[in-house]
Amino acid sequence: MLHTVPDDNIREALAPYGRVMDVAREKWRVLGLQDMGSSTRLVTLVPRRGLGADDVPHLLRIAGVEALVVIPGRAPLCFRCRNTGHIRRDCASPLHTLSPPRP
Repeated sequence: MLHTVPDDNIREALAPYGRVMDVAREKWRVLGLQDMGSSTRLVTLVPRRGLGADDVPHLLRIAGVEALVVIPGRAPLCFRCRNTGHIRRDCASPLHTLSPPRP
């Protein structure tokens, strides 16, 4: 997520999936940089009744920027074949069967 995208835009984009309780910037864990925020946002979301982790898209457009939504315990998204359950490094799909790039 771009560091210039306001937290309110993140709250708005995630509102259809539940109530956003908190948006915080992840802190660097490198000695001397612990007080600096990274571009990763940590969001606490209480899901709407009947919705689970798999109902939130893996890629979400926020303020015109496509952002990867990672939820602990949820199967990852492969950027090669766009299926879930593995990552690009482990993808068995041949290159000629790849999904076209997203606009």
